Amino acid sequence: MSPWPSQPTRPSQLRLLSVLVPAALTLAGCSSCADSGLAQARQGLQDALAQGDVQRVSDAARAASTWQDKDPALDRALGDALANVLLRPQEGAALLKANPAPEDPAWVDAALDAALRSSDRVWMGQLYAAQGLDLDLDTPAMDQLIRLSKSDRDIHHALVESVVRDCMLVDQQPRLGLRQVDLPVTASLRRALDLLGATHVVVARTVLQLSPRSTHDRAWQCHTGWLPEGELDQVPDPLPPRGVLLAATDGQTVGFINIDMTPQGPWAQSSPDPAMVARWLRAGALLDELGADPQAADKLRARFGAGLAAPPSSPAAPPSSPAAPPSSPAAPPSSPAAPPAGADAN
Repeated sequence: MSPWPSQPTRPSQLRLLSVLVPAALTLAGCSSCADSGLAQARQGLQDALAQGDVQRVSDAARAASTWQDKDPALDRALGDALANVLLRPQEGAALLKANPAPEDPAWVDAALDAALRSSDRVWMGQLYAAQGLDLDLDTPAMDQLIRLSKSDRDIHHALVESVVRDCMLVDQQPRLGLRQVDLPVTASLRRALDLLGATHVVVARTVLQLSPRSTHDRAWQCHTGWLPEGELDQVPDPLPPRGVLLAATDGQTVGFINIDMTPQGPWAQSSPDPAMVARWLRAGALLDELGADPQAADKLRARFGAGLAAPPSSPAAPPSSPAAPPSSPAAPPSSPAAPPAGADAN
């Protein structure tokens, strides 16, 4: 039994307890309730982004905005939604910049797309540099890509990287010093380049004239040529009236062929290195001759070696026929050489 005398509980005290106790319990649990609501909003937005439905992303972003500035992961998802789905790139880029996560590929992808849509080439260059990529973001094609990205959700940084790399290869062709090649271009040239070790091949136009075979009515502009979308890695058939430039590299050697249409078919007209590209063209002609021969690749490499440049150990090609021997020994002079003018005849 308590040593203290019990006091009767008044009705007013009971009413006060009935208010204070639930309030205290609510205050004690509000943190977990808030965490639960934030987590649900974040997950809902991430799920909507994964699904890609614009209306669902819009609804989820509106719900998540209640928790903005309270959770970096939610802010990153909200930045991605605003910049790359709802096409409000300035707002989205600001959230992504304020909550960097360079170790997270999802943040890097969202940030690159947001940098593109917000026309922020400086930030885009920094993001690429952090990945060890050195891309020429001043190529004229970037103006086209930025403009399209503001209204087309299908324009992503992956397309930027592809177009810029293609332009960087094409723009390496020297403006001066082209020399004549004068050899036919066969249908197997592209396959021959692959077998020789080409890792990147681009077919460009030096004069823009879109073909009706283009899959899209647009072409990317480089400093020295144009890249019609859908016609970039094969010599088009039929060849456009003004011809094409084929550029190829294996990572070490870079080569170029200017190809025009002639009455005899596609013809290699000029190149900075005619000897090198003549090897490519002869390799393509060999593949045409071999047709469906299962040993065609081995035979090509046996004759031409590997790499776009001729292997340094390759012996010189033998002459087509041995040199003819002289028909008769050299005849002795019919008379001694005349003395120089003015010399004594005796």
